[in-house]
Amino acid sequence: MTDLVSLFRNFIYRDLAFILGGSIVLLSAFYALQSYGLSLPSLSVNAQIYFLLLLTVLAYAVGYIVQDFVALLPWKPTFTGYVFEPYCFWKCLYDRFTGSTWKKPSFAENADGALRFAIRMSKPGALSEPILRELERTRSLKVFSMCIGGCSFVSALILLGKWSLDKYWHNSVAIDLIAVILLLIFGAASICLGWVKALQEMQFYEAVNAEIKPGK
Repeated sequence: MTDLVSLFRNFIYRDLAFILGGSIVLLSAFYALQSYGLSLPSLSVNAQIYFLLLLTVLAYAVGYIVQDFVALLPWKPTFTGYVFEPYCFWKCLYDRFTGSTWKKPSFAENADGALRFAIRMSKPGALSEPILRELERTRSLKVFSMCIGGCSFVSALILLGKWSLDKYWHNSVAIDLIAVILLLIFGAASICLGWVKALQEMQFYEAVNAEIKPGK
């Protein structure tokens, strides 16, 4: 039962972010295409249930792909891995949010050091349950913020494209441009918070590294 609760908690915290982010992108795309004659056919109750399940799976896939694909860009805006050398802007955000100065983790001098630390930390009993919960919360908030932020930017691009086409055909809708601006602001804020959580995670690891000695 405990394992089931833990699995459900992890799903809620992380995978739900992909579903929510993907839903934002899909709804934006459907709204844009609806203006050009796209409409859903009438479906039976059973068909609606299957269609909803399909949309949920599709939203998950879209959210995951958007987050990881955007992370491939040169400046890695939605990167969710270990952060060893963040840009100065992210350091400034961390300093302002936490009131402390970012310091490069000592265990992250190279990839081998980070790998050895990850192995030590994964050993049973290496971390207490309260510390693990706090770490998991930070990780989940990081993934959630990065995913929602990246998907918000993609949705803004979709609506910007719709607004541009409508403007070209002399039928622009001001509310679309307002939605683009709001999504860009929301996306930028989410990504900034995601980076703060990413740097907090690394400082958390540094504190743990000082307590977990090699061989323990």
